[in-house]
Amino acid sequence: MAKTSKVFKKSNSFSLLDGNKWISWTDGSKTNKDGSSKTNGYIPNTKANRDRITALVGKPERYGKRLIWW
Repeated sequence: MAKTSKVFKKSNSFSLLDGNKWISWTDGSKTNKDGSSKTNGYIPNTKANRDRITALVGKPERYGKRLIWW
């Protein structure tokens, strides 16, 4: 698991699929062959982690069943 200091940065983006146990995060530095971002890691989907992300980067946007913090 990644160090907390690497995960909770304003430059990272976070994504949560409804009902999932994990929040994925990426710093955008790595990409797949098609140009999409690779996931850098996962953190537990807890209220404390969601609140911390929201305090850091603002409210998430909803895309279908997914919440995304940019």
